[in-house]
Amino acid sequence: MDIIAISLLIVSLVIFYIFIFFSRSFFGVWLTEVGLLISGLPIAIIIASAVYISRYAFDLDERLNVILFVVCIILDFAVLLRVFIPFFYIRRTNRMLHETMEENLGTDYLQYIDPFIESSYIKNVRFQFKQYFVGIRKRIYSKTVEKIKNVVYKEVEGKELKLDIYKPRRDGKFPIIIFIHGGGFVVGSKDNRKNERLGYMLADLGYTVLSVDYRLTPLKYLTSKKANLKEDLLICNMVADIRDAILYAQIHANEIKGNPMELFLFGRSAGGHLALLTAVSCFGKFYGLDSTIDGKVIEYKILGVVAFYAVTDFTSLFNYYGKQNLAQLIMDRSVGGTPDTIQYYYSAFSPITYVTEKNRNSIPPVFLATGGKDRMVSPEQSRSLYDRLQAIDIQSVLLDLPWANHAFDNIISGPGGQLVLKYLSQFLVWVITQNKLKMIDEMALEQGLGDIVSREKFEIIQKLRDYEISEVNDIHEFLEKLDIQYAKS
Repeated sequence: MDIIAISLLIVSLVIFYIFIFFSRSFFGVWLTEVGLLISGLPIAIIIASAVYISRYAFDLDERLNVILFVVCIILDFAVLLRVFIPFFYIRRTNRMLHETMEENLGTDYLQYIDPFIESSYIKNVRFQFKQYFVGIRKRIYSKTVEKIKNVVYKEVEGKELKLDIYKPRRDGKFPIIIFIHGGGFVVGSKDNRKNERLGYMLADLGYTVLSVDYRLTPLKYLTSKKANLKEDLLICNMVADIRDAILYAQIHANEIKGNPMELFLFGRSAGGHLALLTAVSCFGKFYGLDSTIDGKVIEYKILGVVAFYAVTDFTSLFNYYGKQNLAQLIMDRSVGGTPDTIQYYYSAFSPITYVTEKNRNSIPPVFLATGGKDRMVSPEQSRSLYDRLQAIDIQSVLLDLPWANHAFDNIISGPGGQLVLKYLSQFLVWVITQNKLKMIDEMALEQGLGDIVSREKFEIIQKLRDYEISEVNDIHEFLEKLDIQYAKS
């Protein structure tokens, strides 16, 4: 038996296991996105095997080797079919995502984007193979984006909590995005390369991005339960950290070129959960926590929240994992027990709990994304929250990628990463525009003015920008300055 045949068979078996079985498992995460990057290996094995078979197919002494090479071809062909699935369905998926955006935001949602907005967006979304291979290059984005590392935004328990700031180099006052990394509430960091790439990309589009670190579940809690649950609510501490990061953004808005009135929360996985929980609980106290400066409570408004493959209902996720699962252990230690023993906390730490008719006016627009093959956080988590948001008429979007597993956008230029982030760029500017139009409608209503058409609203937005006016107390006086005449109702 030829050593080459055995070696190729072993390699084929390994990649077959990784991309056929492991990629569908709890730990498979973003493997579905790397198809073209690894396709050279199975293709090379197929070619080498085919060459050998063509030369020795009728040699009886090589029959066993020929069989091994045939097995290699079958295994590697199956791998290619598996890893190319996202690329086979890319156009169909893109069409489906576009229809989802239109269904939720309106068929003309891109026709009424503020033309004077500081941020840009991708108007025609399509998958680009060149971008897939080139990716996000720090060297290129550094020309348009300035990064400030390790800014201390909070000191707690003798530890400094830090954030990185990504801001456009050009002049302007940009919407702020607070980005919250994932990691199962146990690991993760703002310094991870995938988070850095996202920060550069968003800042290049015209956002000031604050990528924050927050207190995590200490590893010691994975081996022993906390002594006093009420004094050590870990998720509560995490929400407090995110709230303080928001306060930092508000206080230092001018320094970081940020607009504190246009603030978004964006998180992946555990970070997505914290983004949602912070957003839906920001209208009241959360376990006695209030964001304060010198003892004064500071109120803030979140314009929108973005959550990728996030936990939204702790109880259903705990049951989804089944017994004797590492994920259940992490949840047990982070929350402080099981749903049977502390159901109140499981409910309180679940964003879906706060999505009620009573809270409807306090919940901002929500952008969700999930993978249909996610084995770490069930896609039903995002789907259930989306259904609840829709039921109470909250502007929301759910992009569901049928082939994707957890953390699909870790390969930021992969099929899932490209499509979802490009549609996200549209959602962000749409929300910003809608907020401005809503402000004008409210001012007009207060002054007893009639309906103002969209064209006239954009004229007002332009003049607001020219006059650098953020608040207009007397819309009559202001409209007279603009020489725009509206008849009273």
